[in-house]
Amino acid sequence: MKTLIPILAALLLAGCGDVRWTKPGGDSSNVAQDESSCAALARDQVQRQYGPPVPSSSRYGDPKYGADNSIPGSADRAVLESQSVDRCMRAKGYALVPVGK
Repeated sequence: MKTLIPILAALLLAGCGDVRWTKPGGDSSNVAQDESSCAALARDQVQRQYGPPVPSSSRYGDPKYGADNSIPGSADRAVLESQSVDRCMRAKGYALVPVGK
């Protein structure tokens, strides 16, 4: 439940407008660098866990045996990577805040 609350808060903020990562004492170049390193780490983690991305046409295999749902599609991989980036950025002390208009 504790992990669900920050995720729901981020989704609500995202639904209300633009959000950005901020950290006390951080500047925009640090944010971009940290987010880039978190994104690279997330891609590596997902690839290690599930292997390289598989084209959606081959993901479904032979129709008589059904879909291989153990292999995440591109949308699923994007969600997994996004969640990993979120955890990484929060571990570095960042928080998502709405962008002032």
